[in-house]
Amino acid sequence: LNKREEQPDAMFTRLPTYYLEIAHMLLTFAEDDLVESQGIRRLLQDLREVRQSKTMEGLRMLNSLQLQMDNLSMAEINEIRPLFGHSFDMLRQLDGLAQATETEQQQSQFADQSYAEMDDAFGSRYVH
Repeated sequence: LNKREEQPDAMFTRLPTYYLEIAHMLLTFAEDDLVESQGIRRLLQDLREVRQSKTMEGLRMLNSLQLQMDNLSMAEINEIRPLFGHSFDMLRQLDGLAQATETEQQQSQFADQSYAEMDDAFGSRYVH
């Protein structure tokens, strides 16, 4: 499972929605009943670190149109939830700036084109 998760282009492996919570309860309340509980803890920690790294990489590729990270557990979603409000506010501001810049460029091109057309139409009589 960890090997599959470690592949950089691989999607998140489908796991039970509450796998971290269930693992925590088992390791807290039934640790004596588990064989190699410390090994289980290490594997879970490794899996969690790999998935957190993938999550952060996915957040770096955010855009204002879509965010898709399938197969996240509830704990993983709750870890990144605080980032969303601020991140999407920033994306909306950047989109607004990009649109304003595009509009200004279009208006500038239109003005330049209009002046060139007037020069062609009227010749150089208005230049003197």
